[in-house]
Amino acid sequence: RTVAVTVGLSWISNVGFVLAFFFCGLTLWDGQPNNPLPALSENFLIVPLGTMIGAIPLFPGGAGISEAGFGGIYSLFGSAASNGILASLVNRFVSWVIGILGYVGCQCIRLDQAQSQGRLEPSVSSESSDLESSAEPNSGRTL
Repeated sequence: RTVAVTVGLSWISNVGFVLAFFFCGLTLWDGQPNNPLPALSENFLIVPLGTMIGAIPLFPGGAGISEAGFGGIYSLFGSAASNGILASLVNRFVSWVIGILGYVGCQCIRLDQAQSQGRLEPSVSSESSDLESSAEPNSGRTL
């Protein structure tokens, strides 16, 4: 049962990744008839192959290798290599944006949890108590 669930989740994530890459390719495509894009069904072969090429450990994160790989695979499918390179770059940009948003969200959740557990006082109340304590000793003095 566990293996079947794992395989099912793997298929769902693979389909999601292929769809995301396909729509990233459509984002900057000019739509000209002499500049075709590979069909969605072809992307189910292109994306895993391009991902494996990007996993070659020459540069961190497959930077450059992945784009060149997708450009080469797109040209094998009768499309311009620039379409594959642009699709890969848009996909990389989208993944970076999602990663940054996830990081910011996690930091906000951690800050909220720390405040609710009393490990961190809200900054407004700590500043106001500092001002009150510094004003008390000088309250009876005149210059």
